[in-house]
Amino acid sequence: MLNYVNNWPDLNGWQRRAVKLNHWLVGWAKVGEAVLEFTGLAVLLEKFARALQKSRIARGSKNKGIGRITINEQELEFHPHSPEYAVLNKFNQRVKQLPGLADYQENNSGLEL
Repeated sequence: MLNYVNNWPDLNGWQRRAVKLNHWLVGWAKVGEAVLEFTGLAVLLEKFARALQKSRIARGSKNKGIGRITINEQELEFHPHSPEYAVLNKFNQRVKQLPGLADYQENNSGLEL
């Protein structure tokens, strides 16, 4: 094996610490998921969890505009202390100093806002 990163721990050590799958629990999880899907409870639990998360996000988003907060039917994203905007601002300032790239501006990290 090639060493790409100096002082990276031996992978065999990681293997010893890995959590082994319990095949019985995996089987029970699949049965439980199938029952939830078949009965329609999965949809109800999803709606309940979405409503609960929306209310928690709304209560905790006092610092709007500082981090990444997105609430819609496709995505619940709550990262109120995300450094994205500060990092992008610093990036844009440095790019402006490069010859030929003074007009380049990165508006976001590529994620939909």
